[in-house]
Amino acid sequence: MESRKTNYVGFGIRFIAAAIDSIIFFLAFWIIGRFFIYLPLSLIKITLISIAINMIAEAIYEIFLTSKYGGTVGKILMKCKVVNSKGNNISISNSIIRYFSKWLSALALWIGCHYKISRILSWKRFFIFFSNFIFYVLLKYKYHLIFINFW
Repeated sequence: MESRKTNYVGFGIRFIAAAIDSIIFFLAFWIIGRFFIYLPLSLIKITLISIAINMIAEAIYEIFLTSKYGGTVGKILMKCKVVNSKGNNISISNSIIRYFSKWLSALALWIGCHYKISRILSWKRFFIFFSNFIFYVLLKYKYHLIFINFW
């Protein structure tokens, strides 16, 4: 049985790989967003459609590239590879589990941060903060569409 030495990649390289993937998605959806200008739909419908397309495309991108090539474009450029315990590429099922566990951990982090903020602030302020956060997220997607329409 052959023993393989595993070199784990640090946070900085993973962060740069995620930034590269984000830039790729920004450019791709900026180009795709140019076609949303001509849709005869309201801004809210276009926003919801673009959010759904973005989430589905991101999931497909990460799941299939990670299972087939061992990482996304950012990871490949940073020479990171996602492998199983035997050193082979992970399966599609492991890639799906890996992708959705990222969402689960982000949700736990989000709940923990908001719980701490709510303990520091009063509950009334927490709900105001929460509603402002939701407004910010919606405005962010709206801003992307306005930015796309502007340019």
